[in-house]
Amino acid sequence: MDLRDYPHRDIALVYLGREIENERTILLVWGYGWQGTYAATVLMSHPNVWSVYGDRHLLLLEWVDNGDGLITWDEIHVVVPQHRPLPAPPSQSGSLDTPIFGYMPWLFRGNSFHVVGDTAYCTDVLGTANVSWFFGSKYPSDYIYVQRPEGRTTTILTTSEHQAGNLLLTGGPAVNPLAEEFDQYFNVSYDYQPGLYFQIMSDGQSLRLNLSEYPHKDICIIHLGHHNNRNVLIIWGYGWQGTYAGTLFMTYPSYWNIFSNYHMLLLEWEDQNWDGLVQIDEILVGHAGYGPHAV
Repeated sequence: MDLRDYPHRDIALVYLGREIENERTILLVWGYGWQGTYAATVLMSHPNVWSVYGDRHLLLLEWVDNGDGLITWDEIHVVVPQHRPLPAPPSQSGSLDTPIFGYMPWLFRGNSFHVVGDTAYCTDVLGTANVSWFFGSKYPSDYIYVQRPEGRTTTILTTSEHQAGNLLLTGGPAVNPLAEEFDQYFNVSYDYQPGLYFQIMSDGQSLRLNLSEYPHKDICIIHLGHHNNRNVLIIWGYGWQGTYAGTLFMTYPSYWNIFSNYHMLLLEWEDQNWDGLVQIDEILVGHAGYGPHAV
């Protein structure tokens, strides 16, 4: 790639290999810039790619911008091996069903965007993968197609996406301005007393973290609602551990069923094995908001 063409053009590779010594499979996905890396992840999010290139372990691709600075399916071209045309994933829009967790597969079926702050920890970005693992496939119980959300930072999110898209917001007000914005719409608030405690309040309920116990304990809010005829999911904690715990909790459709008639959860996480990582069995539901949120 001629670097004078960057950032309007980028290149990337996808390599699937087997490490014999440790008996594990490794998938490498990276480009020169973030655009190439993101383009490669978009390509690999389409299950048809896995079958069309089912006899390959290496793909080299290029991305050429149409002028908007964003990565779309029709801008990605596989160079090695020879390009094999693929239909774009079907376009859909989210449903305006009642905003409760039981309707999660329908609320974010299309025109949906993961949004993290530009200054967020990379763990916030990793957490979006927890929330969206089932997107791009068929939801197991009903076999409905669920379109993969696009990834955005608060800087590259377009005005139309901000105003009309279904939004999955990860990261709290300190790092994600949209979390602060939609917290106000949904009456989510917090009380921070440095060195003492951090408290999250929503729907007349609250959860408090003694800051002397952080980072071995953390708290998080998950809040689902409608705003201007679109769906919004907020997930954030005091620290990255709380936020990640919220995204991990939303990985499990079984919890959508258990809390199917709820729209808000306040979670507690405690590092019970002191390994510094967040595991699902370390997460407890402190409070839950029943029914759809009423603004």
